[in-house]
Amino acid sequence: MVKTIVIFGATGSQGGSIASELLKTSDKYTVLAVTRNKESDKAKKLADAGAKLVKADMNDLESLKKAVKGANIIFAVTDFIGAGSIGKETQQGINILDSALTTLETLETFIWSNLPDARSQEVPYQNVIHFNSKNDIAKRIKASPLQKVLTEVILGPYYQNFVKAPQVYAPQKLSDGSWELIMPVNANSKLPFTSVQDLGRLVQVIIEDPEKFRAKTISVVSQKVTPIELLKSWNKEVGLNATFKPLSTEDFKHHLKTVHDFPEVFAVTLAENLSLYRDDPEAWVKGTDFAIQDLVPNLKTWDQYVKEEDWDAFFKSLDSVKLFRGT
Repeated sequence: MVKTIVIFGATGSQGGSIASELLKTSDKYTVLAVTRNKESDKAKKLADAGAKLVKADMNDLESLKKAVKGANIIFAVTDFIGAGSIGKETQQGINILDSALTTLETLETFIWSNLPDARSQEVPYQNVIHFNSKNDIAKRIKASPLQKVLTEVILGPYYQNFVKAPQVYAPQKLSDGSWELIMPVNANSKLPFTSVQDLGRLVQVIIEDPEKFRAKTISVVSQKVTPIELLKSWNKEVGLNATFKPLSTEDFKHHLKTVHDFPEVFAVTLAENLSLYRDDPEAWVKGTDFAIQDLVPNLKTWDQYVKEEDWDAFFKSLDSVKLFRGT
């Protein structure tokens, strides 16, 4: 029997990884890629690879109900940047939940992409808004009939953030021409990174044995890497000699606001987000039932990622990547 999987965020990093992986086994799965814009380049690429595009809007419950009709598997993730506020992101998650509840007759697996709850860690942080919203949504899911088919995945930061959010994760070029990696962590802090491509392979493991993972949580951390280890590989690959500069949470917030023009709410969010790597890197593991390292072989390492990334394109794009600027 060919099973139908509905992927929210199919044109994004997580959903795209899952769609790409499952499209390799089209004899097993029909991939329905949910998108607002079927004419986007990413959507067209998915369609060319064999996905069926489903137009729906996360703010429109009725369109989501139509998108998930008859689904056997649903992968759900929300995007706080795209949503624009914690309230809107939370409502989008509730809309996904309410739409999924209409599929209980056919639904075997509901996979929710979550993050640690920074508010409940040993060193609590109250203002990591995208962590807060995802956990608030998760509580609603667990209190609903979806709990019986729920698998929760807790993702670490992507290696790919180096390229997608360079102001936050990548070395910065200083006025004297030198490069410096600036983070609110210590030199020996073990950052819980993952390659987002590994998520697709994990989802395939989950849906091949759904009963094993029902009402379970999986930690998705491919490798723990210190800032010094990050720089050692990166410097060797790109031919630079970037150094590491640790900042306090407050100083990193100030750095994001003054150097990169981040609005206050996002500067606070990201300063506290990265500080959690320093204060409690095990937050991505605590309370989980499985770890991706035990389920998926040959996870991508940081060294492998660095060797595969197009760093020439990265350097050329630095001036055009304006995360949050002007919002």
